[in-house]
Amino acid sequence: MKEFWNDRSPRERILLLIAAGLFAVGMVYYLVASPLGQWRSAMERDKEMATQTYSMIVEAASKGADANARVPGAVSSEPIRNTLIQTARANAITLNFVNRRPNGDVEANVDAVEAAVLYRWLRQLEESSAIKAISADIAREQSNSGLVRAQLVFGRAQ
Repeated sequence: MKEFWNDRSPRERILLLIAAGLFAVGMVYYLVASPLGQWRSAMERDKEMATQTYSMIVEAASKGADANARVPGAVSSEPIRNTLIQTARANAITLNFVNRRPNGDVEANVDAVEAAVLYRWLRQLEESSAIKAISADIAREQSNSGLVRAQLVFGRAQ
């Protein structure tokens, strides 16, 4: 190796040293700097994903706590009439008539609404408030067959 080096002119030696230096810098970049940069950007992505996941978990936990505040089947202390009015308003359902019966049940007339919205509201009442439709008279709206009107009697699920 020493003979090879001694056979080279000073100009060739300088060029070989520059080439070896560039090669060393390139190897350091590709073997050390680039992987460190990729690792750092991967950690940033992981951190962002963890932050988003944490936010979703916090949101789901808060919603879950609200949804589980009333266990299905548990009797609520809130009057049926109040629950009907509040949940109907939240579901964009208009109640024309709400009247409490002497036995504690509540009669209600639902103005024209889409059938899917009505059934979703009834399911929500049963699942979250243990309020069940004891009797129902549901008829299609004459002017718009996509809408229905309903006369319902509600009571607590036993």
